[in-house]
Amino acid sequence: MTESAPEVDELDIDELARRAGTTVRNVRLYQERGLLPKPERRGRRAVYSPEHLLRLQLVLRLMNRGYSLAAIKDLTDAWDRDHDLGHVLGLKDAVGTRFTREEPVRVSRDELLTLYPHGEGVAEPDLDRDVAIGILVRDGDDYVIPSPTFFNIGFTLVESGIPMPAVEDMAELILSGTRQLADGFVRMFLDHIWAPFEAAGKPEDEAVHVLELIDRLSPLVNDATVAALSLSMQERIDRALMGEIDLT
Repeated sequence: MTESAPEVDELDIDELARRAGTTVRNVRLYQERGLLPKPERRGRRAVYSPEHLLRLQLVLRLMNRGYSLAAIKDLTDAWDRDHDLGHVLGLKDAVGTRFTREEPVRVSRDELLTLYPHGEGVAEPDLDRDVAIGILVRDGDDYVIPSPTFFNIGFTLVESGIPMPAVEDMAELILSGTRQLADGFVRMFLDHIWAPFEAAGKPEDEAVHVLELIDRLSPLVNDATVAALSLSMQERIDRALMGEIDLT
């Protein structure tokens, strides 16, 4: 059985590019953009280490997953500065990576009031309560609607004949429950993914795997919540129709 060749502690730029599966030109480009640390100098020679190879492989894997060079620069800087998960999540959100988020809508108070349902029997909107629930966010004299979809669903219910206070009660129940679910998912991720990664010194060969898990967390929360709610709704409706439970 042939023994594998020993690891080389020092690499020239040609060997670095070959091992990473890229070109010398790309190595120089990434170095100019600050994605790779500068090599050490041995007289006129530029010497790269295995750490340079790990960083280069990380950059290439992130690029293959659709990250821009600017996004990769921010993320690698976060590793180098030993930032925590919150900072990394903030960077990923700021550079427009795979977290899907609705675009909030900012409106004046007068504009907001025109969005609420009107008509005979429709209660006046309680903006203070909607702010307390989280349907709205007050920003100076204006208001921000964090989730236009959630906001508009409430109005569809009101237009269907459900009183506004009852819709607000349901909105409060939904947001309270989903926040608890989100907290549970985040705690699970922190305890079982991020904490071991951090304890190991945030090795770069595991960085892409951790970032991919962060990307998958939000859709998993959504999918699990929708699936569980659908299952529970069907179960409760079936039991109510059979007279096994009283939902009144």
